[in-house]
Amino acid sequence: MEALWILLLSILNLAKFFLLTLLVTPVHLIRLALYYFPCRPKRLGRMLSRMSTLMCSMNIVISTRYKIRGECEIEFLRDYVQKRLILATDNETRELLYPEYQQHPTTWCGFSFWEWDQNFSITRHVKQFERKISENESIDEIEQTFMESQFGGDESPWQLLLLQSDDSFTLLFKFQHVLSGGSSIFKSLVHLASDQPGNIKLYVPPRTRTSFHRKVLNVLSFPFLAPWQFVNEQKERKKCSNLIPPEHLERSNPIYFNRLLDLIPLPQIKVAATAYRVSTTSVLLAGITGGLQAFLLQKNYKLPEYASANIPIPVPTQSDRLENLL
Repeated sequence: MEALWILLLSILNLAKFFLLTLLVTPVHLIRLALYYFPCRPKRLGRMLSRMSTLMCSMNIVISTRYKIRGECEIEFLRDYVQKRLILATDNETRELLYPEYQQHPTTWCGFSFWEWDQNFSITRHVKQFERKISENESIDEIEQTFMESQFGGDESPWQLLLLQSDDSFTLLFKFQHVLSGGSSIFKSLVHLASDQPGNIKLYVPPRTRTSFHRKVLNVLSFPFLAPWQFVNEQKERKKCSNLIPPEHLERSNPIYFNRLLDLIPLPQIKVAATAYRVSTTSVLLAGITGGLQAFLLQKNYKLPEYASANIPIPVPTQSDRLENLL
């Protein structure tokens, strides 16, 4: 009986697929025309990718934390970030590598674009905490407050906060997910910290070769397989629907993600992957799933039979630009 319901729902979704195709195709053609339109206003930069446009509505804020060796003055840090990140240029084209650090999302003709911040100032983005941190003070609480502070509507959605204690300096970095995905943002931060930024290349996995017949088969089977796979995925996710009580799911935007634990060195991850004869990605996914399990046990929630986890990884179409890809 369950298989019959899945079949009926798949047929219904198939009909929706063809209907949505008729509605979305004109929008896609208009978007494509605006993407290559040469006479856009000068205040506009690139058009946001489809995934970045989705991130605009989700308003996800991410932060990470870095320890600084030695002394660090705020004016030096601002000048350093300005030269190494904001004004970084491509060695060949001499164009800015990361113009989005000076831009913010806006809408033009119904589509999302990057708009230049006409009043950009490094002091609005690189700041110092108002006082020294005592030994007994928790950086986690300061980081949480820092994350919850709002970005200006007309400024690029990122900030750096310098913290000073008696014997060390800590740098907090937060950004909205609309600015970039994990791989691209990490590459820009490595570019900031590296001694030889011009030699940094983001690893991009090679494209898999697919025969012409296989491509044709994928295109023809997609309208029929996609609804079936979608319904099956929803059926599996339903097992987790009562995992967390509804009162714990109520929240106000934005969504905050920050690193609360120490980083795990990559060599240790590779050792574990070699020992168990699995990929590095499998070890990372296992770590995420294990962390989720520990969180649920700590909150006394019932463990599900099925859980989903994901990690950001480069895709074959990944470039050095700040963008979100799916």
